Amino acid sequence: MEQLSRRLHVAPGHPKRIRVIDPADGHIVREIGLGDHAEGMGGLFVDGTSYWLGPEQEGMIEQHSLGDNTVLATFGVVPSAEGITIIGSTLWYTSYRQRLLAAVDLRTGQERQRYRLPGDPTGMCWDGAQLWYSDYMHRQLCAVHLPVLENAAIP
Repeated sequence: MEQLSRRLHVAPGHPKRIRVIDPADGHIVREIGLGDHAEGMGGLFVDGTSYWLGPEQEGMIEQHSLGDNTVLATFGVVPSAEGITIIGSTLWYTSYRQRLLAAVDLRTGQERQRYRLPGDPTGMCWDGAQLWYSDYMHRQLCAVHLPVLENAAIP
């Protein structure tokens, strides 16, 4: 789940689609079908013009156009990416299979950092000050404090 412009974005069930939900009243504002290519995908991040999908198995993280699902960019190969968020020019993802948090430079496509996480990390988000991930096994939300993110706060 990702929040953007006071809207929540989720990709529930099958066939995969993005549901844009107004958090004030819980109503679905818009649904965006993702097509057959999204069925093996797990993580989701939505920005103003595109969405990013992470694989449930080893594969590539893909950026797609919100308008027509065209692939705009690919990154990886990653072990899996059940959670995705972008901070500045860095894409962060969690891998449930590897129990890790990793950072990929969007300009070069190269992995920058990799950290071991406790529990079973799935979805994630950035709140402007901290990274948060969902620990599936322990059914809790966990904040991650990394020195590399101390100057990344959004005013």
